[in-house]
Amino acid sequence: FISIGFEESSWADLYDVEVALVEGERNEANEPQERPFLSVTSNGSPVEIIDLQPNATYRFWVRGHSKNAAMESYGWGRLSDPVLCRTTAPNPDSPHSLKRHGSLQSGSMGLAWSPPKAARTEYNFIVEYHWRGDAGRVSRLTVGNVTHATITGLQSGTTYRVRVGLEGADMMWSDEVPFSTGRKNVNYLEVYRISERGGLLPDFLENHDSADAKGEVMFLSSCTCEDCDCSRFFNMTISPFTRYCVEVLDVSIPNTNTTNGSSAFSDYLGCENQGNDTSPACGCDLWFDRVLAHQPPHVLDSFCPPNSSHTSPHQARDCFCDPDSLRISNAFTGMMPVPLPNAAPIAKGTSPEYSPGHYPYSTPFSYWFHHPSEGFCGHRRQNNGDAKIFGKGCSWRRFPSSYIVYWPELVQNGWDETSPAKGLFMPDDQVERNAKVFEATMAAKVQRCCGC
Repeated sequence: FISIGFEESSWADLYDVEVALVEGERNEANEPQERPFLSVTSNGSPVEIIDLQPNATYRFWVRGHSKNAAMESYGWGRLSDPVLCRTTAPNPDSPHSLKRHGSLQSGSMGLAWSPPKAARTEYNFIVEYHWRGDAGRVSRLTVGNVTHATITGLQSGTTYRVRVGLEGADMMWSDEVPFSTGRKNVNYLEVYRISERGGLLPDFLENHDSADAKGEVMFLSSCTCEDCDCSRFFNMTISPFTRYCVEVLDVSIPNTNTTNGSSAFSDYLGCENQGNDTSPACGCDLWFDRVLAHQPPHVLDSFCPPNSSHTSPHQARDCFCDPDSLRISNAFTGMMPVPLPNAAPIAKGTSPEYSPGHYPYSTPFSYWFHHPSEGFCGHRRQNNGDAKIFGKGCSWRRFPSSYIVYWPELVQNGWDETSPAKGLFMPDDQVERNAKVFEATMAAKVQRCCGC
């Protein structure tokens, strides 16, 4: 890992450290060709950047955020000048590349590592771990001649520092790496966003909508047509696609309308900037989004009644939600399943013969989420991740590390760029193929499971 320190600013309440792997020479304009693949949010300096490759060079930038200042993008200031740092090569006599193995658990964690480069047939590995806030109490687990292990009997929602040693006359240890156990009574979501308005860096989640991996592709597919106006919101070819890890309080919300019967989320809200980039607002689920979710006509007419001011029944309608539902949705994360087939044609008025009505459905293709700022707990602090627990009026928070991919990577990995004919939208089989490309491309960047 590398620890990045910087001078804090009096106007900033939050910082992002952007991380790029230096892989080649500079271009003709003497600009670095690499772009950040990782963004780490912190409340101050220093910031520990983990899960880096050994013997590799990285470029780092820092930017500050202020909710009280109108800056370049959503309250973020300019990037600092970059600094270059290089990780060390692993000791050939030590275990290395310690990673989490398996899924997130509340009382245990699976680990895997690489053996020393020095050729031997027999090893006796020892796993050493301690609670992050109590380095004086160290536990050891002897695992023998294997390169994986599971530690049990751990506290839930706790960060441990772990290293692997090779038993011998001189104990040879891997680097110490922080890992966390899952917290009870919470759900962990991997959600994705493309930065809006041509942003070149990740924006944020508060009062914004997101989706799971397939849902992000589904969202993009609804904009692949000649007469779509999505370009005023984002630019696929330059803006980053960001994966966030979100911790959501486990709740039970009855009588929801958009969740397909799930009580774990509130009704989904459409969040837009409403002309204010630094403070978007969330309102009742939009008619266009409800159509994409295949809500049946009687539901659409109930919440979004036809309006004589609209010239076509296929134009967007004004939607209204129950005040109690809106109050709950502004406090808790909302969800809406979005299935195939793609219902964008009827939403745009190009395919009136197709009518949604498969609602409720048993196997949704994807999910969209909204993240209300009123329920935001703040970012899970890197230096105090175990102490900050959900408080009154607080229902979700985001982990510090966010992973980033870009359009050229998707195309290189097989994204089908075929443009539909005018008046048509991306076919469902193309959506499914591109979803697999998106998931595989992002999986190659992400170094640990959500919550780990």
